[in-house]
Amino acid sequence: MLARNERLRDQASQALLTSTAVRTAAVLDSLERESDALAASGFDIGHIAIGCALSYLDFRFAEEDWRKNHAHLAVWHAVFAARPSVEATRPVDDS
Repeated sequence: MLARNERLRDQASQALLTSTAVRTAAVLDSLERESDALAASGFDIGHIAIGCALSYLDFRFAEEDWRKNHAHLAVWHAVFAARPSVEATRPVDDS
């Protein structure tokens, strides 16, 4: 959300955007390494948080293809996104 808000500013801070991108990449890399364990475990609030965060990347930063370098995480997210509860609450940009 920080990156989205910064992008909306008249003079966005490139340093802040770069920092956010580096941190996002690190989190995605970590989740990719742990994707097998993520898929093997049950479904709880942690899964919802991760799934929603990945869906937010798709919603607000669709041009940044996080799936390209995170194939296992992408498979996990596809299963998450196919859940009826997730499909029913898909975000809509009405701005």
